[in-house]
Amino acid sequence: RSDRGSLLASVSRLADMRPGEVRRDGVVSRLAATASLGRLEAGLGGGLALQRVSGGSDDRVSGSARLGVRLFGPFDGAGEYARRAPLGGGRLGALDAVRVEVGVAKGEVRLALGYTFIGFGGDGLTPAEDTSRLYVRARLTY
Repeated sequence: RSDRGSLLASVSRLADMRPGEVRRDGVVSRLAATASLGRLEAGLGGGLALQRVSGGSDDRVSGSARLGVRLFGPFDGAGEYARRAPLGGGRLGALDAVRVEVGVAKGEVRLALGYTFIGFGGDGLTPAEDTSRLYVRARLTY
């Protein structure tokens, strides 16, 4: 991480077995990069989920592009386009999503409220269909 950009990579192993839910075993990896130039911030992200849900394959890939702008003082706004695709398994429902959000930042902490106008919610990698429209995004950097 620097003042002009950041790079984040993660890999996680999941084993979900909640009451009333389907069993999920998998590996989820994500990569995100952001670059800042003056009042603008641009970001690209991608994710890959190789997972077995209820004994079947439900592999997915997702990606997003995001553009944010500092409005005034600590306030900012952002727009995001996301896309997901199955690598195997069943149908996913909506493949595209368009979101907007407004946020407030103080130092390395940012809290934002967003709305998904069309498409799926979340990162697109989870096996359940996420149809939530309103979301909260929090960022803490150290």
